Amino acid sequence: MKILLILTGGTICSFGDSDNLNRALDMAKARRMLVDNFQKSDSQYKNEEFEVIQILDVLSENMTVGSYNVIISSLKGIDFSLYKGVIIAHGTDTLAYTSALMALILQNISIPVFMVSSNRPLNSAGANGNCNFKTAVELICAGIGKGVYVSYKNMDGRMYIHNAAHITQCGEYSEDFFSKDAFELTGCNYITDKDILRDIAGWYYADSKVKGIQLNDIGRIKDDVLLIRPYVGLRYDIIDINESVRIVVHQMYHSQTACTDTPGNETVNSICYFAEKCKNNNIPLFVTPCFKDENIYSSSEKMKKSGVIPLYGMTLEMTYIKALISGTLCKSNEEIIRFMQEK
Repeated sequence: MKILLILTGGTICSFGDSDNLNRALDMAKARRMLVDNFQKSDSQYKNEEFEVIQILDVLSENMTVGSYNVIISSLKGIDFSLYKGVIIAHGTDTLAYTSALMALILQNISIPVFMVSSNRPLNSAGANGNCNFKTAVELICAGIGKGVYVSYKNMDGRMYIHNAAHITQCGEYSEDFFSKDAFELTGCNYITDKDILRDIAGWYYADSKVKGIQLNDIGRIKDDVLLIRPYVGLRYDIIDINESVRIVVHQMYHSQTACTDTPGNETVNSICYFAEKCKNNNIPLFVTPCFKDENIYSSSEKMKKSGVIPLYGMTLEMTYIKALISGTLCKSNEEIIRFMQEK
């Protein structure tokens, strides 16, 4: 059986000029380089066969909800039983969001899926895309269990396997990806060491993750979710809540807080003010990240009393993606809340 390689664009599918500037997508070249570089490597699986398809041709910073609908529609037409594994080549800018989407909609298929990116074009010095791809292929061929993963080598030279449901966006001025429970691969013994494959399986299923959704149950998603990040001086009175907004996802500070106490008459800076605004417009307001059984600040209690809905254990990216998909599966706010809180 072959491995299915799906190209969507991104840096891993782009190339620059002689000075590595003015990068542009070249899907045909990316198709050749990914497979050719692997076949020229020292991997014991270098003769592995691939079937390559292209479903998008966009730089990942240009990813839209419309693009996600193209991806979902394309995936519905694939018979996954024909393959031993799937590799999706994707850009880094929106990798965490698309990984969350794949973790939701491909969790229930019976083969492993890997998201693979590159920090730089494949023909550039220091590019990690070929290594990320090679690791994904080798783990699939070695017999890694079903699941949705991200293989990514950080700039310190360490190769990590991430649960696609848990990976977060790169930090500022960084090319590294992190997740709360990343599995570090050391050396190349994972190719033949079945204990390591069992360790990966144990790691993958040890922590809770969102419940997978049947791919064919998902309809056409809409860009009707508003995502808000907190900052000093955020004014909620200038945020327009209208009929085009179905759900609001509000990130909190790392200590699961947001502004609730305001001196004088600065109530427009309080999330409690915004919660009332959402309530009056019948719009659910979810907050994340939240941790159960942690020290709770008084501001957290005020938020709960004002009507915000805490979501426990999910990344911001997963919360946003799950909110997007809820529109195709849920008919009422009550159903949306149950769906968002479901593990």
